[in-house]
Amino acid sequence: MTFERFIAIDWSGAKPPGYKGVAVAVCDKEGTLRLVPPPAGNYWRREAVFNWLVRELAQGQSLLIGFDFSFALPFDEGAGFLPGTDRRIGSPAALWRFVEDICHLQADLYAGAIVEDPNVARLFWRRGKRPEDFSERLRLTDLACRTAGLGWPQSVFKLIGAAQVGMGSFAGMRLLHRLRELPHLSIWPFEPQSVGQSTCVEIYPRLFMAGCGVVGKIRELSILKNVVHNLQAELVVLPEERLDDHCCDALVSAAALRYYALATKYWRPAAMTAAARRHEGWIFGLT
Repeated sequence: MTFERFIAIDWSGAKPPGYKGVAVAVCDKEGTLRLVPPPAGNYWRREAVFNWLVRELAQGQSLLIGFDFSFALPFDEGAGFLPGTDRRIGSPAALWRFVEDICHLQADLYAGAIVEDPNVARLFWRRGKRPEDFSERLRLTDLACRTAGLGWPQSVFKLIGAAQVGMGSFAGMRLLHRLRELPHLSIWPFEPQSVGQSTCVEIYPRLFMAGCGVVGKIRELSILKNVVHNLQAELVVLPEERLDDHCCDALVSAAALRYYALATKYWRPAAMTAAARRHEGWIFGLT
């Protein structure tokens, strides 16, 4: 697949109004890589990311957009996405709508209401010791990433610890619910793609860094430049004080999207089953 620009977004599920952790980076087709400053204030907000993307998509270029959150939940053929509840949700789009319906009154795409919903609250590990009846539940792509030694994706149902991804993923599902209403945009691998169309993919920055031999977070400009060079991109030099791990994750991911996009094996990964393609999704770059 060919695209004109490559956008990577390091995401956050934190409660508004006061949070940081969202970063946006763009790599053009020639390989020039840069951070995108937030439109107002010192930090990006989730609503601002959505509004910015709407404007970028309206320009008519074909964009490959990567988001650092899980696009769906583990799927059970008999019980759907939420086994043990009375919710029988059979498709990713229906799951995104379900999350939006519960959380629609919460500002800035926050999704805290989902874990308070009496129908699904018991599925989450929210505090204290691990509940005896807690099931970690991982998607096939999460397990494949772990097996390949390319990172350790967390369960969206584990909502404690610094590495938890659940709140960010549910906030991201609210974003996907809005994005899928836009024209000329597909969400991979759930929807068919066409030449010249923009595409959203799920990313996991640790995977891209592991592919370049880096373990752990990047916070130093010299290491960042080396990784970006390995991905055949050129970084627009940034002031040292602007480089936190969120910015580095976004920059590396934008460069990696450009680097990986031309290889068919990443669009048709051998490990991705038909069921994973229909229901759970896949981390882009994992074969």
